[in-house]
Amino acid sequence: MLLFHTVPSIVANTKQRAEVFQDKWNYYIGKSILSYGRNDDGKKLLNEIKSRRLGPRNSIHRKEVYL
Repeated sequence: MLLFHTVPSIVANTKQRAEVFQDKWNYYIGKSILSYGRNDDGKKLLNEIKSRRLGPRNSIHRKEVYL
């Protein structure tokens, strides 16, 4: 199953912070890929994700992860 999730805005403001978040996500949750959504390729990917409904289906998902 493939789902797409957004990087929390507090760590999405730089590529370096997003990569640290990805490293922790990969360790605690599972394999992931980062994609920047504000360029042309990213916008195309976001439109495909929305059209195929590959994002989370609920509005809030909480999971406690201690780093």
